[in-house]
Amino acid sequence: MLDRRLFLGGAIGMLAGCQAPPAQELPQPLDLGVDAHVHLFNGRDVPVRGFLRQVILPSRESPVPPGTPLASLAELIVQVLRAGTPSAAAELAGVPRRGPAEQEQSLAAGIDAFSAGIGDAAPQARMAEPGRDDALLLAMLIAEAQGGAVAPLASGRQPVPAMTGDELARLILHGPEGASVARRWGATATGGLVATMRWAGLLTLGRRDLLDEALRLYRGRVTGQIQVLIASMVDLEHWLDSARADARWMSPLDDQIALMSHLARDRRDALVLNFAPFCPLRAVVEGPATLRRVQAAVLEQGFAGVKLYPPMGFRASCNDGIGFGHTRHKTGVSGRQIDAELQRLYAWCAEAEVPIQAHANDSMAAGRGTGAYASPVYWPQVLARYPGLRLNLSHAGHVLGMAGDAPPPVCGIRSERDWLAVIARMIGSGQQVWFDTGFWTELALEPRNRDAAVQRLHALEASHAPGKLAARMLYGSDWSMIARLPGHAGYHVGMEEFVWQLYPERERRQGVMGGNALGFVLGSARHRARLARFHAGNEVWRRHLA
Repeated sequence: MLDRRLFLGGAIGMLAGCQAPPAQELPQPLDLGVDAHVHLFNGRDVPVRGFLRQVILPSRESPVPPGTPLASLAELIVQVLRAGTPSAAAELAGVPRRGPAEQEQSLAAGIDAFSAGIGDAAPQARMAEPGRDDALLLAMLIAEAQGGAVAPLASGRQPVPAMTGDELARLILHGPEGASVARRWGATATGGLVATMRWAGLLTLGRRDLLDEALRLYRGRVTGQIQVLIASMVDLEHWLDSARADARWMSPLDDQIALMSHLARDRRDALVLNFAPFCPLRAVVEGPATLRRVQAAVLEQGFAGVKLYPPMGFRASCNDGIGFGHTRHKTGVSGRQIDAELQRLYAWCAEAEVPIQAHANDSMAAGRGTGAYASPVYWPQVLARYPGLRLNLSHAGHVLGMAGDAPPPVCGIRSERDWLAVIARMIGSGQQVWFDTGFWTELALEPRNRDAAVQRLHALEASHAPGKLAARMLYGSDWSMIARLPGHAGYHVGMEEFVWQLYPERERRQGVMGGNALGFVLGSARHRARLARFHAGNEVWRRHLA
């Protein structure tokens, strides 16, 4: 039985959802590659201290070595990001583009500022903070950048090697003098601290520069050159406890949306389909302006869909009783209010035929246990009410399965750990659900796992979605988040190899690498026409989609 809280929305929204048509099966060009999962935000677009301390550095996907003082690493990255990262307003005003030289300058300036603090008058205060040992971090980073081991280093009174910010930045980006060209930024596997600092340098770029890097690294030529990028924005401000301190540094959300709209209209050799972020906690706190912002982005600024980020602290449905202790709003907000705001979003997306992309992996959690909120088990009730809603469940859990016990049931919904199997059943039942391969690094970068993954995907299709799963799988890179990992530049090639092994048939393979994503975004004739008006001047749209 459906939970009664799903029926808090208005009758108009309910009728619109029930009458919404299924996605159209439109013919798509087989030679057009699509990256269905890209992020182009930089260090000015998120509450950076909270993002690093609550989400990025504690995660299982973080590549830093054991014993790394994480609070010190977060502070070093903050110092790097403060050195030259352009705001959205500055980029709209025409600030000069940034490249490798500017990344190196920001790394050097940030390292110098961080190093200067090690010898200041109050080191004991920092040392008393959990996870804070600035001298140890700097010594570990220098050792790794020089090609040495970091394991023997110990906390405490660690001597700081004599090295300037310029010298260390060059080591981080280029490796020791005489090293192979393959050691250059992002080219091959290297230590986790070096990779993390390269990622920090990357986040000092402008959004146009980040788009250029995505196309340079992952465009590919085997199954169809990537010419379309689905770029998802994120709105994390209200979920992170440090956001008040970061607020003056962050680009306002309206500026971010205006910039991404401008980037999409201005670009000619690639088609950027933006997804606007919707934060139900912001909607509770700030009121109807939150949904109106998303509606304006889609109806007036060329955006192609809506992005949801449940692991910040909410489920797709059934939020009554959730906690907000990890957020800016520890009291005064309820899960029932979150549900009501989500219902307003779902009703509008169903009526306007706008697709939704939602994070669906137990990762990137802002609070203890909130990663499990991203489970797909909370979506079938939503889709039952709005059967025409088109939904991409990004990451689809771990393709090789997820460890650990399932959380207890919530409002009668039984939790499961095999999230990909849940998604396969949803697809098999006829719901308008897709899934993408963002951050499937265990397959892209580790070929030994591919045989097992092929068998698993074929078995899921045979058991739960005969003849359907291949048509709902979308290639995605999760750029720039994968840039935290050593060897990330091989992601696209590795995924092409895996998809070739999974689907030797050309049409299925090309669908995964492009056509399926276009069906997800453009499956509504009404929405396609809306996007056509905005992107009419884009060469990729005119050549392939007009």
